[in-house]
Amino acid sequence: MRDLVQILHVVVGIMMAVWTEARWELGWPSLIVGAVVGVGLELSLRSRATAWIAYIVGTAFAALFGLIAGGLVAAWIHRSRAAVLGGAIPGAIAGGAIAVALYRKIRV
Repeated sequence: MRDLVQILHVVVGIMMAVWTEARWELGWPSLIVGAVVGVGLELSLRSRATAWIAYIVGTAFAALFGLIAGGLVAAWIHRSRAAVLGGAIPGAIAGGAIAVALYRKIRV
């Protein structure tokens, strides 16, 4: 389970790096931002006092990833707004639920 949480933190770091590049067009420093976020999440799990940071941020980003994935699959099947929202909302719920389950298994 710990390996899956580390993969989740790497994915969150990559998502953050892509977002900062798309939003602020920083170039290579965007990679530093993503690395800091990923390492920060991983290091926050080392202490019980800071583990809640990783729980909240990791769950939010997992829900966002599920939202995007569900919306993409629904858009691939049918290109209407109702279909995309119908696929995105369950994807967000599933992504958040998976993250919560992973974090509960590795409770610090």
